[in-house]
Amino acid sequence: LNLGERVPKRFFRHLRTKLLVSMVAVVFLLTAAVLILVQARMRQHVREDLAATLRAESAAYIHIEDARRALAQQTARLIADQPTLKALMSTNDRLTVEDGSRSLLEASRADVLLLENASAEILAFHAKSDAVAISKLKELMGESTGDQDWWFAGGHLYHVSFAPIVAGEAHSARALGRLALCNEVSTQSILDSGAFEKTDTIIERKGTVVLSSLPAAISAEFEKAISTQNKPADEIQEINLTGERYLANFVELPGDHPVRFYSLESFDQ
Repeated sequence: LNLGERVPKRFFRHLRTKLLVSMVAVVFLLTAAVLILVQARMRQHVREDLAATLRAESAAYIHIEDARRALAQQTARLIADQPTLKALMSTNDRLTVEDGSRSLLEASRADVLLLENASAEILAFHAKSDAVAISKLKELMGESTGDQDWWFAGGHLYHVSFAPIVAGEAHSARALGRLALCNEVSTQSILDSGAFEKTDTIIERKGTVVLSSLPAAISAEFEKAISTQNKPADEIQEINLTGERYLANFVELPGDHPVRFYSLESFDQ
């Protein structure tokens, strides 16, 4: 009789234990599923916030850069229209033009100034940096046909504004040559624009990084990453650099030598 009483008790105790274990397992699985869903939702929310920040900061920088380029273009035209410069260019003598135009670089507040005659010969070259070779700039000058362009020379990136130098008016107008004003773009000048706070920036041309706020060692990884992607401008893309995920987008800066301006936000920080 005692044995018969013990068997049901053991059975029900074992059954109760299995039920408790099953309930704990169900609660654990439900909790894990909820956490996974919450984390996925949070990641999506962070991604949307970062994407919105990238687009807003890129738009702000482009607005600032457009205003800066317009001012540089206006400066180039004002200098090209000076009677003293036209008188110098009319001599078509390199030494005379070179010597007489030295003060124009300081007046323009540019980093490089070039003057070429109507035959595309360089008559004057003035630069704040000795790292810029006249041979490279002469080559770039010959390839640039518009009002503005982007040059990379001597390890420096320049936004370039051009203006024709013309003597006379209307039917008596005579082309004397062309002026080029080059303003250097650096990571510091981009930072000083105030458009970016924690966002990193990269400028590349034809898959090669020419300017970056990220460490130099990352440039090769970035070049490899974008070579496998063919995203249109302003579309958010995910890039893995040294094991860290970044969200990035770019805008095209036009010219005969166009560049792409990338802004990047770390997705893991």
